[in-house]
Amino acid sequence: MAINENFEMISLIVLLFVFIGLLAYSIINNYSLKRNLYFNKELFKDLFLHVKEDILFIDDKGMIIFVNKEAQDILRGDIISEKTHVSNVLKAKGFYSEEDIDCFGMAQERTQMGFKGYMTKEETQGKHLVTGTLIPMFFPKNEYRGTVIVLRDVTQEKRSEEIIYNVTNYDKVTGIPNKNYFMDYLNLSMQTAKIENKMMALFILDLDNFKTVNDIMGHSVGDELLRKVANGVKDMLEHGSQISRIGGDEFTIVIPSANRINDILAISRRLMNLFTDPWELEGKEYYITCSMGIAVYPNDGEDVENLLRNADTALNNAKDLGKNNYKFYTRTMNTSITERFDVENRLRYAVERDQFVLHYQPIIDTKTFEIHSCEALVRWQHPINGLLTPNNFIGIAEDTGLINALGELVLRKACLQHKDWIHEGLPPIKISVNFSGKQFRDSNLLLMIKRVVEETNMDTKYLEMEITESFAMHNIEYVIYILNELKKMGISIAVDDFGTGYSSVKYLKLLPIDVLKIDRSFIVDVEISNAQKEIVKALISLAHGINLKVTAEGVETIEQLNFLKNHKCDKIQGFIFSKPLQSDKFLDFYTKEWQKNEEMLSLR
Repeated sequence: MAINENFEMISLIVLLFVFIGLLAYSIINNYSLKRNLYFNKELFKDLFLHVKEDILFIDDKGMIIFVNKEAQDILRGDIISEKTHVSNVLKAKGFYSEEDIDCFGMAQERTQMGFKGYMTKEETQGKHLVTGTLIPMFFPKNEYRGTVIVLRDVTQEKRSEEIIYNVTNYDKVTGIPNKNYFMDYLNLSMQTAKIENKMMALFILDLDNFKTVNDIMGHSVGDELLRKVANGVKDMLEHGSQISRIGGDEFTIVIPSANRINDILAISRRLMNLFTDPWELEGKEYYITCSMGIAVYPNDGEDVENLLRNADTALNNAKDLGKNNYKFYTRTMNTSITERFDVENRLRYAVERDQFVLHYQPIIDTKTFEIHSCEALVRWQHPINGLLTPNNFIGIAEDTGLINALGELVLRKACLQHKDWIHEGLPPIKISVNFSGKQFRDSNLLLMIKRVVEETNMDTKYLEMEITESFAMHNIEYVIYILNELKKMGISIAVDDFGTGYSSVKYLKLLPIDVLKIDRSFIVDVEISNAQKEIVKALISLAHGINLKVTAEGVETIEQLNFLKNHKCDKIQGFIFSKPLQSDKFLDFYTKEWQKNEEMLSLR
């Protein structure tokens, strides 16, 4: 009995200890849980206070229960406090959403939702673009408890995007779309025209002689002209058509939809008429013309690359025909371009292999009737087409940049020939070499001339450079500088084609030149036309008035010769004496034929 009682007592004590242990464990565990919860809450709060996103927590009634620091900055913390309804805060900030929905109606949806809206910035009263996300919270057992609102002020980011977009797609001088935008628009317009089964026109517009505007009046005036042209064209285009500046003085115009070719033709004429009136630049009026090439989809190209190439081909054709006009693309243009490309390749080969020869035309002194000098004229000894005159290749040489290498080749040949003639007993006479205006734009021109003169040991008092009158009047200050440098070398200067460039006497007096050569167009009818006689007399008088010598070109008859001699023209050049001759034949002409020419002897 005693044993049983002791056993029951022991069992009771054991159970009591177990209970006390469980109770102690429960108390300790509960304390630890509360401590962890407190710790997690503080950690959570600290985390969201310092995160860079703007975060608000609202309960299921829309009352704010937590706002981090970033959100306080954007919403201004002085109007935020716990148990403030979120709609009141947003209303105070002038918030409105771009979407026509109640972003904060707090419908207890189970998916998060994005939104975009604007808030007023109190410092400037400006609108700030804000994006955000609503994230509903459900716990426990999927019971809606509230919403997390994540806000982000993207105003500056949006402005940066707009700046980058404008820089990428718009021309900074004119403000119109640039080449990047144009290519996208052209591609889209072509696709639309294909879907709608309509025509689409591409214009390439190029200002004629725009470089002259920049050179003479400065780049600021050139930029002003570009802006005026851009605005003028833009104002006359119909809605949907687009003008772009794709570089320099070149514009493109896309007409995205046309039913008839006559509609495109009418636009072409309106664009050309835009350039019939003068443009006002810095208070003065200037006449500026343009050239245009036009290609029409789908006839002239079914993809962007072909349409662009064909419009450019048409533009080049318009320029070749004298500028100040427009041309629609035709397939025959490509044929001529292929031929030109072939000439260019052969010309490049000819320069590298030296397939050029010089012919020399004598220039006669009208007082002594002796050969005073000669002009060196280049010829291309073409392997297939024979001897070609400059009209067949100089233009292409200028366009391709080959003119510089060709010009050096011609100068060197002329200098070496002069030395050979002296070696063969010919008295030293002056030799005249033509220089293209494009050569004068080469920054190495003076160095090249100096090098050739030194290498050939040419006496520069027997060397003369010929430049055209039209180029002499172009960029006058630069031309004066180059000519003065040539004069320092001992080289004399002649102005060719005088009378065709409408020179100002004031500018002619500024140029360090020695000779004016009257263009042959004034000599042709001088014996039968009183008007021509008066013009030639005036040109001779003008030249002598500013102490320049005069050479008449293209003299072919005794009547022309007598007229020029009687009116004191200093020198004569033309077929009446001799056509341009190869070097050996010129030597024979000088030493034999000329001395025995009875007709010429009778005129002395």
